Amino acid sequence: MMERFTALELEEKPASSRVSVPVTNEMLQEIETRAQRAGVSRSTFLTRLVKYGLEAEQQKRDHFTQKIRQYRESTDPGEVERLGNEIGEMIFGQ
Repeated sequence: MMERFTALELEEKPASSRVSVPVTNEMLQEIETRAQRAGVSRSTFLTRLVKYGLEAEQQKRDHFTQKIRQYRESTDPGEVERLGNEIGEMIFGQ
């Protein structure tokens, strides 16, 4: 299991691995521009983006799990329907 650090904590720890990811020229320019605006290196900026993305994905999963739990525990038919619709939208989109 991956250790959980915030993006800022991750920046303070030395990198233990490197990866190579192909990006388009347009993406590279956007990364360079945003890194410069943030006053950080390209690598630091990419590390932040990846970590924030992982954190957002975990929050999304946690939210989904919470909705499923509420759905299973609810005894109110109206709430069951509402939660079922919300869960369906989360799975299949609107």
